[in-house]
Amino acid sequence: MSDERVRKAEALKKAKEDFLANNKTNSTTFFVEDKNQVSVTYRQTDLPELPAIHIRRCCDSTFTIAPETTLVKVLFEGCKNCKIILEKCVISTATMEMWRSDNCEVTVDCFLGTFQVDLCKETSIKYTEAKHLGTLVQAGMHDLRVSFLDDAFPEFHTGVKQLREEHGEVDEEAGQFITRVFEGKLLTEPIIRLLNDFPTTLREKAEFDSAAQKKAEAMEKLARDMLKDTSLSSHRGEQGGAGGGGGGGGG
Repeated sequence: MSDERVRKAEALKKAKEDFLANNKTNSTTFFVEDKNQVSVTYRQTDLPELPAIHIRRCCDSTFTIAPETTLVKVLFEGCKNCKIILEKCVISTATMEMWRSDNCEVTVDCFLGTFQVDLCKETSIKYTEAKHLGTLVQAGMHDLRVSFLDDAFPEFHTGVKQLREEHGEVDEEAGQFITRVFEGKLLTEPIIRLLNDFPTTLREKAEFDSAAQKKAEAMEKLARDMLKDTSLSSHRGEQGGAGGGGGGGGG
């Protein structure tokens, strides 16, 4: 792996660690592991207090989170040929992460502010309503299909191949892209990192830089106007003083 790819991979790892740290809660992880050919529904009574469900290393199975069940977050790792259905449940952090899983399907019937998918193949994400999409962040995805069952937006097909066709060179593992609704349309943009490692996009950076420039220009104009007013006031004061001195001499 080249130095540049190593750097990007380390940056992605750090971003994930920072994300987890920022979303750290007093949750209790509920592991669902090594299940094969099962269909299970989890309700609140099946789970510990403040549950963060972590489904991993499962095959050919379906996992449903029942309506009105409250979770802290959902983690989905290393699964094959599985389905997970978030059925009108509540995820308090609005966060789900999915990685290194193949030929899996996720049905989202609740709001996910951040859905991060990394290093998966043949993945289908189905939002029952477009309003459930906050942000979808991907890295190293192959054959990702995203659809909306309310037909708010057409299905779109994305992943490393498609992103390279649109954006040029994309790092196989560390190149991150974010999808969200912007001005009524779905927009997928590459994520860049500022000098302080803050994640953003070129569009947002340009908007921020433009707003900062306008603010700086407005402040500069205000300072010039204040100096001008001060200069005028001083000049008028000098004129008034000169006039007053002349009147006194005439008396």
